[in-house]
Order: sequence, then C-alpha cells, then structure tokens
Amino acid sequence: MSERYTKLFSLPPDLYAESSPLVISAGNLLKDNVTGRVLVQLKIKNLSSKGVKAAKVTIRTQDTAGRPLEDPVVFEYLDLSVRRGEEFGQKVPIPLPNPSARGFTAEVREAVFSDNSTYESTDAPWEPLPAATDLNSALGDPELVKQYQLTYGGPCRVAPQEHKDLWQCACGAWNREGACCGCRKSRNRLFALDLKALTAAKDARLAREKADREAKEAAEKAAAEQAAAEAAARAKKTKKILAILIPAAAVCLAAVLLLFKVVIPNSHYSKAMALLDAGQYEEAIPAFEALDGYKDSAAQIEAAKAAKAEKERLAEEARIEAENAAAYEKASALQAVGQYEEAIEAYTVLNGYRDSAAQIEACRTAILDREYAAAVALFNAGQYEEAIEAFSALNGYKDSAAQIEACRTVILDREYAAAVKLFAEEKYALAARLFYKTTGFKDSDSYLTKCRMKLGSTIAARGWHTVGLKSNGTVVAVGDNEVGQCNVSGWKDIVAITAGWKHTVGLKANGTVVVVGDNRSGQCDVSGWKDIVAIAAGEQHSIGLKADGTVVAVGYNEYGQCDVSDWKDIVAVTAGYYHTVGLKADGTVVAVGGNWGGQCDVSDWKDIVAIAAGEQHSIGLKADGTVVAVGYNEYGRCDVSDWKDIVAVTAGGYHTVGLKADGTVVAVGLKADGTVVATDYVGKLYNFGQCNVSGWKGIVAIAASRYHTVGLKADGTVVAVGDNEDGQCNVSGWKDIRVPER
Repeated sequence: MSERYTKLFSLPPDLYAESSPLVISAGNLLKDNVTGRVLVQLKIKNLSSKGVKAAKVTIRTQDTAGRPLEDPVVFEYLDLSVRRGEEFGQKVPIPLPNPSARGFTAEVREAVFSDNSTYESTDAPWEPLPAATDLNSALGDPELVKQYQLTYGGPCRVAPQEHKDLWQCACGAWNREGACCGCRKSRNRLFALDLKALTAAKDARLAREKADREAKEAAEKAAAEQAAAEAAARAKKTKKILAILIPAAAVCLAAVLLLFKVVIPNSHYSKAMALLDAGQYEEAIPAFEALDGYKDSAAQIEAAKAAKAEKERLAEEARIEAENAAAYEKASALQAVGQYEEAIEAYTVLNGYRDSAAQIEACRTAILDREYAAAVALFNAGQYEEAIEAFSALNGYKDSAAQIEACRTVILDREYAAAVKLFAEEKYALAARLFYKTTGFKDSDSYLTKCRMKLGSTIAARGWHTVGLKSNGTVVAVGDNEVGQCNVSGWKDIVAITAGWKHTVGLKANGTVVVVGDNRSGQCDVSGWKDIVAIAAGEQHSIGLKADGTVVAVGYNEYGQCDVSDWKDIVAVTAGYYHTVGLKADGTVVAVGGNWGGQCDVSDWKDIVAIAAGEQHSIGLKADGTVVAVGYNEYGRCDVSDWKDIVAVTAGGYHTVGLKADGTVVAVGLKADGTVVATDYVGKLYNFGQCNVSGWKGIVAIAASRYHTVGLKADGTVVAVGDNEDGQCNVSGWKDIRVPER
C-alpha cells in the first residue's frame, strides 16, 4: 500500500474451516489517512476443482480492547472466474461502518461455483493452518534432501503433512484433491515415502559419486607422472646428440660453402635454361626462382611467365569451343526428340552460343503447345478440375482463359445437379456443401437457405425458457429472462434456432449467427462466424456446423466440449450440458467433453440419422426408426430400446422424448407424480409432468429442457408440459410457428 494507508491489524495467515473449499490466505485492517475511513482487504484462495464465480464473507469487527462492535458486515464478491489454486479479493476494499474498529475476524459463509452448485459454511471454527516444517529440518541430512528432490522432482521445500480434510504438498501448496494444484505431485506417492529406501538410494548415489571422483583423480595423477618421465628422457637424448655434432659441423662448413656458392648454382641454371627452351614453362619458373637472382634468372622468370600465359590462353579458347560445340549438338538432339525442358536447360548453359537463344524460345513454344493439347484432352475427358489446373499453368496462352471459364461452368453445372439430387434425397447437410461451392450460380443461394431451414429447429427449449421460429423469420420466446436470453423480438431473417442454459442462438439466412443472453464464458462470441448451416447450444457453449462439414465452437471448455476443430464430414451437431456430439455423413457419431456418465461413448454407433444430447446422456436415431442411448440412466432416461417408428428425438435434463411417424409422442425418464425424487448439484430434483405427452397428436417437431417438453403441431401452434414457474410453458397463444418439411 502507499503512504495513504496505515495498517492497523492483520489476521493470522491461512485461516481454514473444515470442509471449506476456500482458505483466507491473508487479511488486513487499513485506515485511509485521507478520508479517515477504515476498511478490510482479504486474500482468498480457491482449493476446489470447480471454478468460483461468487463468494460471501462475514466480517466481525472489534475495538482496541478486542470487544465486539456492531452487527457483522456481510460482503459479496461477484462476477468472479477463479480456478483452483487462484486467489481473489486482494484488490477489493471492504468498507467498515465504524471507524473505531481496530481488529476483526473473517469467515467465508457461502461460495457459488461455475456449475451453479454452492457451498454454505458450517459451525466449524476458522483457524490457522499448521505451520510448514522445512524439509531440511524434517530429514536432517542435506544429501537426503537432495535425494528426496531427485526422487519426487519439482520444488520440494517442506515436509508433506495432513490437516483435517486437507494436505500440504512438498512444494508448500495446500490441497483438497489427489494432485497438487501447484506442481501436480501425487498425494498418495508423497505420503507413501519409504525413508529406508530413500536413504539407500542416497547412499548408492554418494558411493557412485565418490567412485567417479577417485577414478578421475587417479587418471589425472597417472597422466602427469607419464608426461614428466617423457620430458626427462627427451632432454637426456638431446644432450648426447649435441656433443657429437658440434665438432663435425666446423670441419664441413668450408666445403659446403664452396659447393653451394659456385658449383651447384651453375648446374641449376643450365637445367632451368633447358626447361625453358623445351617449352616446359611450369617447371622452368620455379627452377629459376630457386636460383635467387643468380646471373639473369630474374629476366628468365618473366620470359617464362609470359610464354606460359599465352600457351594457356590458346588452350582455353580451344577447350571452350569444343565444349560449346558438343553441348550445342546435345541440346539439338534433345529438342529433336521432344525433350524440350532438358533442351532449354542445355541451351541456357551455352550463354548465347550460336543461335541458342532463338532455340530456347522455339522449345518454350513447343512446350506450351504440348501442354495446351494435354489440357484440351483433360477437358474432353471430363476431368475439369485437372483441366483448370493445366490451363491456369499456361498463363493466358492461346484461349486458355476462356477454356478455364468453360471448365468452371461445367463443374458448377455438375455440382449444382448433384446438390439438387442430394436435396431431393433429404441429405441437406451434404447438399449444403455443394450449394456453398456453387454460391451465386443459378439459384444455389436460395437452395442454401432452404438447407439451413431444413437442418435447423423451429422450436427450442433449454434451461427455463422456450423459443419459437415464425414463418416470417422472426422469433418469439417465453420464460426466464434473467440475463436477456428471451430478448429476440428484433431478430429477422432467421432460419433456425437453438437454446442454451441461459442464452439463445439464431441462424440467419445468410449463414451468420446471432446470440443473446449470458456471455460469461464467451458463448455469445459468434460475430465472426460465416457459412454456418446448423447450430447447437449447451449449458455455456455454442456450436456451429459449417457448409464444408467442419465445426466451430465458443464458450466454456473446461471439459473439452469445444475441442471440435479437427472434426470433418459432419452433417449434424447437438450439445449437452458439458459435452458435444456430431453426426458424420457415414452414419457414425463423434463426441467430446465430460464423459463421467459415459455420455460420449458413441464410437460404435452406426446407421444414425439424427442425434440429441441431454445433460448427461446422448441419443441416436437409427435409419430403421429405432433409438440408441448412452450415459447416466437414473429415472430410466435411456430406456429407449423398445421404441419403433421414431422420426425425431430430443433430450432434456432427466428425460428423453421421441416423435413417432404418426405424429404421436413417447417419453421416458422422470414421471409426473409431483414429488421430489432426489437432490442434485443445483438443488432439489422435481417431477413436473415433463413426460406427460401420451395424449399429443399431430406433432411435427419436439424440444425438451430440464423440466419441460414442447411440441410443434402441424397447424403451427405449440403445446407444452412440465415446469412453468417462469412461464416457459406459456405457448398456447403462439401461431404461425414454422413447420419443418419432412
């Protein structure tokens, strides 16, 4: 803090109450020297594997004598996003009403997690966590500490300890889970320490290190002794040789001087002249240079060099002419047999010799003619993509540009016809891919919009709200609107809708996407999406199927539910609570995300034509009208093995709904007895009659949320059953909801 604040009091570090997911790491009482106000600042650490999005603390103030003051101060931290091991609050001042406060206590009363589950404190006291024991003090041997660090890796500073329902890692971090939030060490491995085995490993390591040192020292000593012995021997030998040579050298000196000054130079001069006369200039030059100016050897050297240079010049000219002539003949032969690329390379090396430049141009023209003919042959054989590539390589030669346009027109006609056929076969996702490739050709754009309408839903339900798409492309919504998830009245040109837990997604006719509602995890960040043909929404994530069969995703990704970037050949997508499912063109299915209930175990599914995802289960509709399901099966939500003649499926939180070919509806899961059946992670689990659909008739589309079910009738009206606490079933006045064509 700056000098503006004075610290009046500090809490003991690391306050903890048993079963709490949070620790109060530090707390200070500060006085603002400008305003005179007194405030508290806390630093709170998250030990839970779940992210914290809100927390409530209670501050009890005391006077100078430690006596309690007025009623406790309750303060809420909101709009948080704190993961395990992270801290918050250290930059948030908590103002106190009484400036005479000189002490305080603090406790966390409540925490709200990212999955909307909550923690409420018990009567357990908030007490400091036990002090850490230094690892050196605990083991009492620096080498044993070193062995401990080598064995367990990473930072090891303190002795691990357990306290109530927490444990402290060797790195110093306190944890609730089985792996440390700081260094990822395993709790079980740390507390399974075998001190005898660790000591034995230390002793073995020290023995190895000692042996290595002794071996190195012995080798260095032996090398030094050998070097000294060799130096002494050399000195003794040199002394003997000098005693013999010095007297003999004096006798020979006179004779050597006569020989080298007169006799030898004259003989060498004669030999050098003989070499020069014979035209052996390379040998004559060093012979004269060795005479060191004897007689006229310097002038003879210059004469030899000049003669040598002229000889070399003439030889080089003859060699170049012979090589060029041979290379020209080789290039001509290559050209004659149609090997134009090799001929061009051979003529280029000649660097303008004879008419090689003109022959290069002739070869290039011949290559263009040959490649043009090959491109025309590809066109005539119906290989239009290859023909385009071949004509493009010609860079405008002859009428290649016109031929490219002709190929493209034929391709567009072919792909357009294939797309229309797929559309007629109700393979809308595959048709959309081809219509996307033929954008702007004939009425492809209109067909692409129709594909989006065919692939999309016209009613949607998730959380506590319901959404409907009208025939004119506008959208209506009822139910919970806490974060604006029902603010869709201004939407236009919508062809499909879907709903997340607290957000709503709409697909526009031009392939872009709009979203309203909760965006805490970025699930509404879709403004850059283009070429989308289908959409889906989970609890806090949004999915888009692109026209090319790939998939995009935004939002909460803690469990990998948005890891779809490598998906290909997808024709439909759906999203559950924390998982995402994709249907491939071959009828198989892929899934990513949370799999604690087995809701992603779809790798063996085959012949699937439609998919749906609930909170913790996944549904697949097979081509023969039967249904398969995986995931949690409490309340029988996956008991669909006897269903037949099904044409559409949807999944709620704890129930599954199927639309039959005759317009009736079946459902399994929570039954409508109005009782509380369990308590889950967000509170009590009720039966609201969301499966009471046996009397429905004339239904053409269905949607399901956690506690309610919606059906679209053939006349564009809508029916709904289940929980209506937020008005999510108030759809009786809806009319002209777009009826999907099947």
